[in-house]
Formats: sequence, C-alpha cells, structure tokens
Amino acid sequence: MSDNPTPARKGIPTPVMLTFVIALILAMVAIAWTQLPRAGISTDLTVIGQGQPVLVLTRDVNYLGGAQVLEILKPIQNDYAERAAFRIAHLGQPDGRSFADRHGTSDGDISLLNAAGELLETVTEPASAGQVDNLLSRHGI
Repeated sequence: MSDNPTPARKGIPTPVMLTFVIALILAMVAIAWTQLPRAGISTDLTVIGQGQPVLVLTRDVNYLGGAQVLEILKPIQNDYAERAAFRIAHLGQPDGRSFADRHGTSDGDISLLNAAGELLETVTEPASAGQVDNLLSRHGI
C-alpha cells in the first residue's frame, strides 16, 4: 500500500468565488435595469379632442429621427403639462398608424392638435426644444 495522501484539491478560494458571483449578479441587474422602459410620454391617443391641446410625436422604432425628437420633448414636457398633453403615436400600433395615416405624418414629425382634435400644424423632425417652443407659442400654448 502506498502512503501517498490524496493531494488537496486546488481551486478558487471561497471568498474570491463569492465576490465573483456577487459582481456577476450586480452586472446582470445593471444590464437589465438599462433595458427597462423609461418613464416618459404616454401613447394614449384617446385624449385627442377631449378639451386640451395635444402635441403628438409620430414614432417608428425602426428609425432614429423620432428617437432624437423624443429626447427633445422629454425635458420640456413638464413645462407645458398644464396647457397641453404630449403623446406618442407609435407606427407599430394600430392607433398610432391610424393617426399617422389620417394626418400624413411619419417618424419624427410632431403634430399640434387643438382642444377639439383638429390639426393646427405639423413640424418635421424639429432639431431643438426652441422649435417646439415656437410651435406651441405660435398657437397660444
């Protein structure tokens, strides 16, 4: 018989493994967090014609123009919250497609409708918040 003891298993020390697992879990949570939808502008178009002016962004997720305009609208939305509703007409949804067909809009266009739901003006891909402000002020909002 041999007196050779079984060699001790060499592996990653438990504290190192525990630290790695915790870091991996935190990284996965961070990635999942970035994929959550951001609070922002509603897609509920039923407010159109309900007594308040509505600014509608036509949005198609397959193009970048609407995403850029959305980034312009988010910060100024609260400034106009009492005077106008901001909404998104997603072209991938039936009500959004219907809105775009009815008003002749495409990705990145913003349309201002009056309290009765009548189209006042459409601006194609505004490049700044100033353009949106000008649109709203021209119509007394």
